[in-house]
Amino acid sequence: MTVDAILTATTRILIEGGYDKLNTNYVAQVAGVSVGTLYQYFPNKESLVLAVFEEHAEEMLGLLRRASSDLRDVPLETAVRAYIQTMIEAHCVDPELHRTLIRQALHLGVHIHQHIQSEAIAIVRSYLELHKDTILPNNLDIAAFLLVTMVESATHNMVVEYPDMLKHGDVAEELACVVLRYLLPHSF
Repeated sequence: MTVDAILTATTRILIEGGYDKLNTNYVAQVAGVSVGTLYQYFPNKESLVLAVFEEHAEEMLGLLRRASSDLRDVPLETAVRAYIQTMIEAHCVDPELHRTLIRQALHLGVHIHQHIQSEAIAIVRSYLELHKDTILPNNLDIAAFLLVTMVESATHNMVVEYPDMLKHGDVAEELACVVLRYLLPHSF
């Protein structure tokens, strides 16, 4: 409960005041714990932000993992749309926190961001392997990388710079059309 209170306070301060306003004394005060208690769990400001980053990443990856297991045997056109919708939902788990982490603290969590991307690529590659006889790309490593990078970049940029755009259902469909044109021999 103490760690949850500390991480909740850290998240709130990051969103409301940004990385520069965050310090261990302020986090302890907002969390309702002593600074000494905070230091039992987190040695500094950076460790607090990393813990929030990791928690946020796990929420996002949880959505992708669940979708992956549900979509394993689904036809390509359906799976692509569902994967893209899941990526959008993952980026919308806590969009204010996501924006703040990316704009102000990505330097601390680059390895976490790379972990998310690596796992997403592995999930997509695994799906492509199951359907390799029906898709155009021959190099599944490159295809998975391109697909994840493209969809992640688009959704990520929308969350950070154009959050209202994600409210339109057309975004997922437009991205799905791009992906399907890349993957399939016939156009949509």
